[in-house]
Amino acid sequence: MKLSEPTVAILKNFYSINNGLLFQVGNVLKTISPNKSLFAEATITESFPKEFGIYDLGKFLGLLSLYKDAELDFTEQNLVLKSGRSTTRLRYTDKSLIKTPPEGKSIKSATWDVEFKLSQADLDWVERVGSILGCPYVVITNVDGKLQVEAADIKGEIVDDSALVIGDSPIPNAFKFVIKVENLKLIQGDYDVAISKRGISRFTNKNVVYYIAVEQTSSQFGE
Repeated sequence: MKLSEPTVAILKNFYSINNGLLFQVGNVLKTISPNKSLFAEATITESFPKEFGIYDLGKFLGLLSLYKDAELDFTEQNLVLKSGRSTTRLRYTDKSLIKTPPEGKSIKSATWDVEFKLSQADLDWVERVGSILGCPYVVITNVDGKLQVEAADIKGEIVDDSALVIGDSPIPNAFKFVIKVENLKLIQGDYDVAISKRGISRFTNKNVVYYIAVEQTSSQFGE
């Protein structure tokens, strides 16, 4: 088996969320952040023949970049990378040593209260200005009927903030959703965003879906 560039890009993104990864049988990859505030699921073109764990995903990605056109083999105890005259074996890690999403539980049935589209350009802008100002939060709210995304600090420790209008508000109710910037570990692309007042948000980009905890919601929402 060889891994496509889009799959490698997803693995790199998942590595930013969790150092380890449990590869399950089939073509779906799942990961969760150590603090459980970010869950991601991706559908890839390849299909893995067996379940195995990689404790240090960065090491695996480093080997892939070194081999360039690696052929993967799945033995009983090792993931084997072959290219030309070279062969490298990575010992599988027991899944009990890797932080994985809980089995049998799903948040896909959540009720979404606000839905909108967020372009990569707008997301980049908010993240860049937030980094410059030192703002640790992204605030999604409506002001005068307009939906806007703000880089701000809800704790008031940083007085600077910045707002970007991204379109008309999808609903008339007053609302405010707060997400930590550190949880927005998203692969490049435009997103369909859905947020629930129950404290969860969903960012969907082609074959990747992220579920991200909402830190705070407006008490006026839906009332």
